[in-house]
Amino acid sequence: MAEEYTNILIVEDEKAHAEAISRAFSSSNFQVRIDQANTLRDYHQKVAANIPDVVVMDLNLSDGSALDVLDAGTAEGAYPILVMTAHGNEAMAVAAMKAGALDYVVKSAESFAAMPQIVQRVLREWRLVQEKKRAEQALVESERRLRLALEAAEQASCAKSEFLANMSHEIRTPLNGIFGLLQHLKSSPLAKDQAQSVDLALESGQKLLSILNDILDLSRIEAGCMDLSNTSFDPAKLVTQVCGIFHANAAAKNLVLLQEISPDLPPRVIGDEGRLRQVLFNLVGNAVKFTEQGEIILHVEALDDPKRLNGLRLEFTVQDTGIGIARDKFDAVFEPFYQVDGSNTRRYGGAGLGLGIVKRLVQLMRGDLRIESELDKGTLIHFAVEVERAGPDSDFEDIAAAEINLPVRPLKILLAEDDRINRFTLERMLAKQGHEVRAVTDGRKCLDLLRQDCFDVVFMDIQMPEMDGLEATRLTRILDDPQKSRIPIVALTAHAMKGDRERFLAAGMDDYISKPVHAEEIRRVLARFA
Repeated sequence: MAEEYTNILIVEDEKAHAEAISRAFSSSNFQVRIDQANTLRDYHQKVAANIPDVVVMDLNLSDGSALDVLDAGTAEGAYPILVMTAHGNEAMAVAAMKAGALDYVVKSAESFAAMPQIVQRVLREWRLVQEKKRAEQALVESERRLRLALEAAEQASCAKSEFLANMSHEIRTPLNGIFGLLQHLKSSPLAKDQAQSVDLALESGQKLLSILNDILDLSRIEAGCMDLSNTSFDPAKLVTQVCGIFHANAAAKNLVLLQEISPDLPPRVIGDEGRLRQVLFNLVGNAVKFTEQGEIILHVEALDDPKRLNGLRLEFTVQDTGIGIARDKFDAVFEPFYQVDGSNTRRYGGAGLGLGIVKRLVQLMRGDLRIESELDKGTLIHFAVEVERAGPDSDFEDIAAAEINLPVRPLKILLAEDDRINRFTLERMLAKQGHEVRAVTDGRKCLDLLRQDCFDVVFMDIQMPEMDGLEATRLTRILDDPQKSRIPIVALTAHAMKGDRERFLAAGMDDYISKPVHAEEIRRVLARFA
């Protein structure tokens, strides 16, 4: 293996000094190759031919000063320069260091003899400085790449959100037509087998909508596009409603479905009832689905959270005597799209999205979830979410809910909807409820008809040609006629993404219905304005 040498260039116009330095290196154990220059011109020629590892340079030379080299930045980043100065000229040496020299020595027999040790120290310091610079440059480059990656991620997230919004719109629009036509058909006189066919079609459509909602929910959660909607609700009533939904399914399999509600459960709490219902719906639905005999128990209790003012933790347990889950699958079952049995002969259907959404929704509600299970014996899933104790003022919501169930008087309704099938089904749905309907195909025609006639409510699609629903709403709110400018406007749209409802209400709309539209939802909204 060849020995490594350090290339040293001595720039000194006094021959005796240069020879003294060379002798010091020759008598040391420091493996070096010495080259010499006695003028700045000679120095430049030498470094152009071969870059040295270190330069030992006299401060004042016959054709210039070391400061000329340092000020020009010739050696910047390439090699260290050690400046030599005569006794009494230390001020100039300090100026040289400020200009870029790594160190200086005062010329003397002792300093010449110690030059090998001085140069070795200078090289160590130089290498440390260079390593620090490289680390700083790497950090700057890493920060630049991270910033670019974040910008790209934000752009991708925006693109993903836009794609999801468009997909939601494009899928929900035809679904609304299908549901509307089926509901219209169901309300017509039908033979028994025809009624069964309509019911099965509605059930299949509802399953398709459920899968669509699951996919959108999962995508929104992963994109950070889902917010919680905190309202006052009755947790005991929620548990009773969820169990009520599955009682018929459980009874069909001769299963016992029980609910256990702690007597200390507060009458009302503040939290996201809709997302909590979604979690319970998935868990109880899975329990019924994967249990062939025995029972399912849904238990709920509330515990005080001392860390938060009025804070509570709702603790839920869903326990079944079903097929169970192998211990090594506990984590996997909460991953999206995972199926414990993914074979073509599997007994239980599903897209594998439910539990993945459950876990993420529980985490979104600042909760935790754990699972206990044994194959062929059953499963227990426990989760807790954060809520707040509701005050007495929250009881007004029960009154509002009761008002929604009041009969709705016949209304004169203006419908703005560009899709032919949706327009047809909505007209029929509203007419079935006893309302008079005028329909137009875009926002501009809606405005024209509003100026010409009087209506009680406007159902306004968002995405329409000529003029969209948001612009039509904005222009409605500045009409000269105060009665017409304040007419209730309901967003009727296939958009169902984060912020849509808030965006529509901020634009001046009074309520929001997401497609596909159900007759009950229309009845609920109209009860507000009847």
